[in-house]
Amino acid sequence: MFWWLYYANVTTDFSEKPLVIWLQRGPGASSTGYGKRLQRFFIDNPVGSGFSYVTSSAEFARTNAQIADDLVECMRAFYKQVPQFKNVPVYITSESYGGKMAAEFAFNWYKAEKEGSIESNLKGVSLGDAWISPEDSVMTYAPYLLQTVQDKQLKSLFTPNIYSGFN
Repeated sequence: MFWWLYYANVTTDFSEKPLVIWLQRGPGASSTGYGKRLQRFFIDNPVGSGFSYVTSSAEFARTNAQIADDLVECMRAFYKQVPQFKNVPVYITSESYGGKMAAEFAFNWYKAEKEGSIESNLKGVSLGDAWISPEDSVMTYAPYLLQTVQDKQLKSLFTPNIYSGFN
């Protein structure tokens, strides 16, 4: 899997700042532009999106479980390549559909740490506006939208004096 790392813009030792893994929205969306005081680690995921590639179509992830397994494997490879990060605190952050991937990724990573198959310092996961339950999300659209404009506000939107400047 393709990944890139941005070090924090500080003069201290990099190991004193946490590493944040950001998983952006739906598969294939960009994850750049996050924070100045954190190490930022971006992963093009799932394989087949961005610069992450596979040599055979049979290797494409077809489930969130496969995506999570690939992400844990990516972290194993990262720690092998950059072992100085093994003790750096890591937080996985995501939004939208990335929340489904991040939750399963964090759980699989946690299990791998407990089993001793990965040496790392996973500290937490943050899900922002996660698309965990599409059915629940869609079923709340109408009630939410119907409550955003109150009757008094609605009437003021259609008073004649609002349009007087356009006559």
